[in-house]
Amino acid sequence: MFIAILFLMAKLLFWNYFSLGIAPIVVGLFFFSSVQMLFIGLLGEYVGAIYTRVRRMPLVVELERVNFDRVDEESIVRSAAPDVPPAAADDGVTSLR
Repeated sequence: MFIAILFLMAKLLFWNYFSLGIAPIVVGLFFFSSVQMLFIGLLGEYVGAIYTRVRRMPLVVELERVNFDRVDEESIVRSAAPDVPPAAADDGVTSLR
């Protein structure tokens, strides 16, 4: 877009040295190509968001939990699966510690 504005200013300053019809073609070309790149960028953001959701990766991976008791972690696991007995719920849980 910046190059198109420079070309338009050069056309206005050196009016007699430019061929007829070149400035509108170049300005239109740069304008429509910038609009096209904008929509390609939006499409890329959309595809990236879909890819992020399809991966099903956790948003955050905890290396260490500070000021949380071990009891709190177990109660969270039990509340997530209330139908499963506590011994069975602890078997499938892996910790990062």
